[in-house]
Amino acid sequence: MSDLYFEGVEESVNEGASSEEKRIVMLAVRKIAKYRGVPIDQSVVDVQRAANELERDIQKGKVKK
Repeated sequence: MSDLYFEGVEESVNEGASSEEKRIVMLAVRKIAKYRGVPIDQSVVDVQRAANELERDIQKGKVKK
């Protein structure tokens, strides 16, 4: 079953993000930029780093799927 989960993740990585996914991420980027008082391009890096850490936590079973 977990193999099927990762197959789906791999396939979705190759696809472009939907406009709704971009909208949601942009909300996060703007909130982080405002919270930290940094330019929006820096907050994009922060969101990417946080997403990578969350991905590792999910793989380690620290976050419920």
